[in-house]
Amino acid sequence: IKDYYKQLYANKFDNREEMNKYQNIYNLPRLNYEEIENLNTPIRSKEIASVIQSLPSKKSTGPNDFPAAF
Repeated sequence: IKDYYKQLYANKFDNREEMNKYQNIYNLPRLNYEEIENLNTPIRSKEIASVIQSLPSKKSTGPNDFPAAF
């Protein structure tokens, strides 16, 4: 997928038809209406707290090397 986006943004398209043709070549999965609506709902603080609590405490989550316990 990384290569797809690299190619996608390397090309400049003047219209949507040309962009749609290009995207259809790769046959990417599409979201249905319910999935789109779910992604558009606001993130609640309870959800954030739940995710943070579920992280392994002695592992870092990214390049900053801070463990989840921090």
